[in-house]
Amino acid sequence: MNVTEVVSRLENESTVRRTVVMLNRAFDDEDWQTVRSSLSADFTGTATVQFGQRATIPGADTMLKVMKDIAAQRQAAGIKTMHVLGEMLVTVRGEQAEAFAFQTAYLYRAAEISSPSSKSGTRGTYQLRRESGVWKIVSLDLDRVWLEGEAY
Repeated sequence: MNVTEVVSRLENESTVRRTVVMLNRAFDDEDWQTVRSSLSADFTGTATVQFGQRATIPGADTMLKVMKDIAAQRQAAGIKTMHVLGEMLVTVRGEQAEAFAFQTAYLYRAAEISSPSSKSGTRGTYQLRRESGVWKIVSLDLDRVWLEGEAY
């Protein structure tokens, strides 16, 4: 691999990481335009939800609605959220990429940020594709590994 190829690979891996981090931060910040712009039109998500059940989220607009509904429920309860992503493994193959990271979500009451009411650990696997020069998330699989505190 020559220097140009190495630099290109590193740039792509960095941009993929930024896209995944941007999606998580936009969810926490309730920046719905950024959430939507991070997702491919043919997005599909799967997630472990309460009691170990699996749910499928077909389509970017459906995912956006699900995220808005979750945020509204948390707002009504006076709860904020913060996602922290661990070291992310990224593999880029041409116009496709996969990113994998363990994520910790902290839920806390707005006035009590030093003591989260709930923490959870999730394994996230993201499939991305470059569309018109921009990396978009095509699929996301969230598998909750642990939950501490109040169920949400």
